[in-house]
Amino acid sequence: MSIKPDTQTLLEAARTALVDRVAPSLKGAERYEALLIANAVAIAARELTSRNETEKALDMVSLLGRETARADLDVGALERELADAIRAGYFDDEDRAQRLVASLRQSTLRILEQTNPGVAAKYVAD
Repeated sequence: MSIKPDTQTLLEAARTALVDRVAPSLKGAERYEALLIANAVAIAARELTSRNETEKALDMVSLLGRETARADLDVGALERELADAIRAGYFDDEDRAQRLVASLRQSTLRILEQTNPGVAAKYVAD
């Protein structure tokens, strides 16, 4: 099974190609347009990353059974907190364990839908 690059990686590669290889060979308005496209790709990549990180953080907050302000969402800190909660036995309860498994499955499927939609479709049907 080959590992395909994620959307973020593809957008970064497209932007790099535009800026480093295509734009330098262009002149005037065409060069300007290529650089505009490269900037738009960079903006889209940042928004995608932000949206994915926020969604991931909100899932973890929900799993941990607490609420937090959107501004306080730090994915790295939440991942550590979630790992600590798993180690501490917080998810040993059957209901919490089922929620954890369902959340991890959804998170994995979201990534798989971006990187390999054909394979993801097989799992969504399950």
